[in-house]
Amino acid sequence: MDNRLTSTTDAGIEALIAQATRLRREYGVPTQFQRAPFFEIQTDRFALVAVDTDVARTVDPAQLAWLRLAIERARGKLTMAILGHPFCAGGHDTVGDSEGFAALRQLLRDDGVTIVMAGDTHDLEYYAEQAEGSVQTVHHFVNGGGGAYLSFGTALGWPARRASQDWAFYPATAQVRAKIEATTPWWK
Repeated sequence: MDNRLTSTTDAGIEALIAQATRLRREYGVPTQFQRAPFFEIQTDRFALVAVDTDVARTVDPAQLAWLRLAIERARGKLTMAILGHPFCAGGHDTVGDSEGFAALRQLLRDDGVTIVMAGDTHDLEYYAEQAEGSVQTVHHFVNGGGGAYLSFGTALGWPARRASQDWAFYPATAQVRAKIEATTPWWK
């Protein structure tokens, strides 16, 4: 019913994105062009900017122009960005070869955003990132709590070299293994 999204892999998701790209090209189906919401809340000392990164992990030109102005208005404040997709998840740097997503990350780094929160996975994760040559630490939170107990999570597939030296995640691997043992039928 959900095109097997709840039990797919990264390769499966990439295949679905490729299929959407093909459909858009061949049939003129308007996919990957979500006119996503964006907003800001600013106080004297704090700024919250939120922008949806669409299924393609990017922002459209209108969002980008707005984001630049919102971050400029936030200069000198503790600034938090909320995105649809995390820059780090499952121990991996998720930017990959996506130029638009990499440019978004660089914009947030360069303009002093110190907290980045995103969803799109089913674990609660934290990464402290210090860009090369910078003294500023960017704190990344993956807030996948909305579906944390609907899937087994990524705690079993952590890479040997993680996206950040300072990181944490929940649920723990032991908890995930216990859930698998408790909920998987013997025949599987």
